[in-house]
Amino acid sequence: MKNLYILKTIKTLLCCSLFIFLGCEEETNTDDYNDGGGSGGSSLTNTIWRGSEDTNTYLKFTSSTVTKCYSGNEVATGTYNSNSITFVVPANGETLVFPLSTYSDHIVVGVPAGFENEFDPEAYYPSSTYPCGGGGGGGDTTGNITFWTQSDHGCGPISVTISNGQTGTINSYFTNGLTNCGTSGCANFTLPAGNYSYTATCSGYTWSNSFTITAGSCSLKKLIL
Repeated sequence: MKNLYILKTIKTLLCCSLFIFLGCEEETNTDDYNDGGGSGGSSLTNTIWRGSEDTNTYLKFTSSTVTKCYSGNEVATGTYNSNSITFVVPANGETLVFPLSTYSDHIVVGVPAGFENEFDPEAYYPSSTYPCGGGGGGGDTTGNITFWTQSDHGCGPISVTISNGQTGTINSYFTNGLTNCGTSGCANFTLPAGNYSYTATCSGYTWSNSFTITAGSCSLKKLIL
């Protein structure tokens, strides 16, 4: 009986501490989040994600670590792989593993084993901002890319679509070249660090390829026939 009481006390303490990571609520069926996407296998390196319900909650991924930001403060740093996030709970140093699933437009942080009735899984969506400075990063979290042409291709405005759904238009050409991002007449984008693809089209022509954004960078992408 005494051992049972101790176990319940430990679990209560963990529940209070776990509020840092997941809100104490009634259990939610994780099938609510399944939209046909796969789980695991996707790199989250150098990406930032915002909680879908609590806009004060963010996750920032580096090459092998993940930091949780809550209400402007970094509250926990852990490690991750394609299938899970591992945090050490401050209350007693216990290590807990949170299942991690990746989908086409969001990720879901699951609930550690044994706490399914106290917590809900939490969905996160891509974010271009990270409101916490300090230990987990801060500073620039986005980079710029500009699509441009050096000659008139005679096909009218060129529409550029990024894999995250953003679009822009090239309606000028620059015979002397280009040196700066954000130049008027080009298709300009500011994006969170990460990997993307693009498709550019005009009457009779199509360009497509992939590119990488790093924090604080400026990339110039010339479209060539």
